[in-house]
Amino acid sequence: MERDWKALDLLKFPVLILKRDLTVEFANEAAKKAAVKPQSCRCYEFNFGFSVPCFEIPGYSCPLKETFEKELPSAATVGKYPTAEGYKKLLLEVFKVDEETAAEVILDYEKIEELGEDNPYYVSKSKLLKLIQRLLDENRVFFVSVVNVKKLRSINQLFGISVGDRVIEAIERVLKSLAFKYGFYYSQVAGGYFVVVVSDNERDPYAIEKELFDYLERLQELYNLPVRPRISIVTGKFSSLITKDADEVFKILFYAEKFLAGDGVLYLNAELIDQILSSLGLKKRVLNEIERILKERAVDVHFQPIVDLKTGKVAHLEALIRVKQNGSYLPVGKFIELIYEMNLITDFDLQVLDKLVEYLPYLKRFKKEVFVNTSAVDLKNPEYQKKLVETINRFKEEGLDLSLEITEQFLLDEVEFLEFLHSAHGLRFAIDDFGTGYSSLKLVIDLVSKGVVEAIKLDCSLVRSYFENNEAKAIVNSVVGFTKELGLETIAECVETEEQAKTLKEVGVTHAQGWYFYKPMPVWELEKVLSGEGS
Repeated sequence: MERDWKALDLLKFPVLILKRDLTVEFANEAAKKAAVKPQSCRCYEFNFGFSVPCFEIPGYSCPLKETFEKELPSAATVGKYPTAEGYKKLLLEVFKVDEETAAEVILDYEKIEELGEDNPYYVSKSKLLKLIQRLLDENRVFFVSVVNVKKLRSINQLFGISVGDRVIEAIERVLKSLAFKYGFYYSQVAGGYFVVVVSDNERDPYAIEKELFDYLERLQELYNLPVRPRISIVTGKFSSLITKDADEVFKILFYAEKFLAGDGVLYLNAELIDQILSSLGLKKRVLNEIERILKERAVDVHFQPIVDLKTGKVAHLEALIRVKQNGSYLPVGKFIELIYEMNLITDFDLQVLDKLVEYLPYLKRFKKEVFVNTSAVDLKNPEYQKKLVETINRFKEEGLDLSLEITEQFLLDEVEFLEFLHSAHGLRFAIDDFGTGYSSLKLVIDLVSKGVVEAIKLDCSLVRSYFENNEAKAIVNSVVGFTKELGLETIAECVETEEQAKTLKEVGVTHAQGWYFYKPMPVWELEKVLSGEGS
């Protein structure tokens, strides 16, 4: 995908986008003004008028070459260079963008003190708290990570304060590099603690976190440190449904460190959030918020298209629960444990069915099968059973199919009940989060032969792990193999990149959903998407 770099023209200092082979892909206006030969396509000639690369000239080095050859997130050098205004002492700093591209920033070394605040992504702790508060006030969903150098005091005592400072400086360089790449904000809030806020929901926070931890794991090697620092990252997904106070976001994350004994990455799932809220005395407020949502019938549904990987067209839709709050729509995944604990899951899912019926005039125009999540608790509830049958019949009247997504565990426990729902009401099922290890393949095959199961969904964590370890790869390949034999659709969840989509298609996955294709969206936005593809 071609990037648009024009926004870099707003910066008052030179910034170039360089390719691995030293060619200039883009130069902002400040870079063109400072260049010795602005018409040239090679960075060394463009910037300084050199006829050969900087690394071939005695006394000069090339941070671009160093970045790619040593697989560093960034590299820098200081030296006297020829410019359009004569020789100047310059700082050249290169930040890796991807495997073939890097951004080069050129600063007048004499003005470094003045330009120290020109990193737009590093902010003070107070400004970071204001950012978090604004996101909460705007009912945005965002991610916050705490990076902690474990036992920094011990490093200072055993190796000297200068070594501790080098560790902190190395982390700052990694964060600065990734901040320029991904556009997140960060701050050093205390000693060895850094806080990162990913507020742009177009970004994949899991990919950012993984890349960050990969660099931090190699910190000693990358920056030639005399000690291997132990570093932990705690990440949580936040919205105003969890808390309306930025200070409490910090409290939750710092308290979560208790659950991470050593170094590594901890992602705050629903169960941990529940424990922390209880421990901090915040749980009661969240429970009150859940009850308010139900009372005001603030439950809504967004739809995420499921794409046929062969044609690239939208094949199905998944209905996903959202709650309306001050004009914004928020997911409830982080509260699912609390909702179950309060025995309110069926109350939520009943309102979901009502919304599906309300949106039938739209869905009729789309002519797409709709998948909706359900639970064992729902399907054993007489009120839900009645409402479900009514909803199925309304869909049939409009010539539409409604299918239920169920977990592997429920499939194993309630096979006879599922067969009854299929035979009595023509209901078909997709096995959700497949690959977690519960179901019997023999049972799945039996249900497929009876027409009960129509699709297998590959769990988000399994899809992500496919690109990281051989065990997950073997599981996905075996699942794809038997679904192909049975004529089932295989739907990969959480597909976030072009590489993932292409690879999964090559191994035989038939369908996919995720932010690479479409985010969940309200039904009126979905209409624009589907009309745009000729549906």
